[in-house]
Amino acid sequence: MTDDFASKVQRQIERLQHYSYQALEAEVAQKRLAWFRQHDQIAARYDHPTPRQAFELLFFGYMGLSPHELPIVSEAETEIVWQSANPCPTLEAAKALGLDTRTVCRAAYEKSTQAFVSQLDPQLRFLRSYDEIRPYAGYCRETIVRVDFEAMMRIALEEAQASRQEGNQGYGAVVALGRRILSRAHDTAVTQRDPGLHAEVNAVRQAVQVLGGDNLSGAILFSTGEPAPGVPRWPSGPTSRR
Repeated sequence: MTDDFASKVQRQIERLQHYSYQALEAEVAQKRLAWFRQHDQIAARYDHPTPRQAFELLFFGYMGLSPHELPIVSEAETEIVWQSANPCPTLEAAKALGLDTRTVCRAAYEKSTQAFVSQLDPQLRFLRSYDEIRPYAGYCRETIVRVDFEAMMRIALEEAQASRQEGNQGYGAVVALGRRILSRAHDTAVTQRDPGLHAEVNAVRQAVQVLGGDNLSGAILFSTGEPAPGVPRWPSGPTSRR
């Protein structure tokens, strides 16, 4: 371990000891967005950025890593998958403090990474596998995927039509994680005599059941109507007013 890397680890230990995950997340997101403001001409080069271009800009342009540290597992026009094996101060700091990287990385670094990717195109989504993450695996498996927003909205509209046919108000919703559809649902308030059964609520509840937990980080809610008060919202997820 070089002195420079050791100092980075020590700084990260101190940050994890003194700051909440929310504060760390906000700090990192601000730093990454500031980089974009300083390099606005870079983003302007991309009219329809690919997952590969986002991957290279994030890790090579911004983070200064090397390709051999991030071997690509698979690549297609709409997706790139790699295994991060670069020296990681957060990993070493978490190990030193006895913290679970599955918690630290999800709570403090996933959304800030998505914020960076979204600067290129909101339809590009960053995903991390929490089954394949260091130190529980020899690498961190990560993905950038392009989500077809129009296709997701068409599914939500199909749900809205089903709602009308059943005698409900005619709203539909979809929760997607990358290109994986976790749930699709419509409002059932009329037929089930429960005013709380909005399309978004039903979709979110189903998504939680599918994942087996209440953490929907990285997911997008697509809705044919503006989500009702109190329903979880994803800033980069599209909605359309009726």
